[in-house]
Amino acid sequence: MGKNGALLAALAAAIVDGFHPGVAARMQVGRSSARAGPQMHALPADVKGLVEEIRVATQEALTARLSRIDVELPLGMGLMSGEQAQDIHASSRELARVYCEMFSQLEATSVVAFGTEALALEARKAWGNAVRVKCVALTAGTVGKKERALPAPGFGASPASDKPAKKAPPGSVPAGTEIVFAVGPFDPPALAAVEGIARGFGMDTLVVLLNAHLDNADQYASAAQRDFFQGGFARVFCFRPLKTSSDPPQELLVYRAHPGQWTLARMRASGRPQAIAEQPGLFAREEIEQALSRAGPPAASGALEAIGNFFGK
Repeated sequence: MGKNGALLAALAAAIVDGFHPGVAARMQVGRSSARAGPQMHALPADVKGLVEEIRVATQEALTARLSRIDVELPLGMGLMSGEQAQDIHASSRELARVYCEMFSQLEATSVVAFGTEALALEARKAWGNAVRVKCVALTAGTVGKKERALPAPGFGASPASDKPAKKAPPGSVPAGTEIVFAVGPFDPPALAAVEGIARGFGMDTLVVLLNAHLDNADQYASAAQRDFFQGGFARVFCFRPLKTSSDPPQELLVYRAHPGQWTLARMRASGRPQAIAEQPGLFAREEIEQALSRAGPPAASGALEAIGNFFGK
């Protein structure tokens, strides 16, 4: 299998053993279980189902030896808090915590990389002792006055010291790191630091982009950098609301959980989004228009209302 394949297989197994069901139990659960189209993948009806699909999609990706993974949720949507709208960085931090708990057995060799030192500090403050994964900043030094002492780690790593932390270069990730969770959204300097980490550590280190929103052209410094991320990272999970330019606009959802197809759905006021089309690749504008034409007129609902009800608000 080789070093990369063996490591990814071990990480896939660690998700199953390390994920705590208590995470899902703290989630706000939706109230409806309306069914999607009979010939299409049934989309999750609530946040508990959403988190489970993220877990399964990630495990499938690792089993397929994918070590460059992209996971996208709506910015500003509360995942663990159940809030309908919140600070975009807080929502990404909640997604990062879900992943840290999925891989809790590997916390000693995992790193969470935030865009700035302030965001890394805020994560440590919010998580307290519940999450003991090392936090670093992509565009500043390491966080905190002291390195947090970790429990005796596996994989041959040495315990962290209680000495004052030295100032580290941007994007500093310790040698021997096996998993990097890079938490978006990113500006061009932060994204450049993520690229440096991915290139520097190579394919034997799992790099997971959380809310990078890779189709946002403003974050790329060059076409080459755009191609590196869009071409090199597998879209393992995507939950992306869209609004059409029609009058009145339609509230849609683009959804994908690896290794399944891409699904186009209409948001509902509660319960599961209504799937109206599926295909192997991401939907282009023309393909969305064709799918809407085939599906007929929608029932009325608003995007935030629909997603808010999905998240149990």
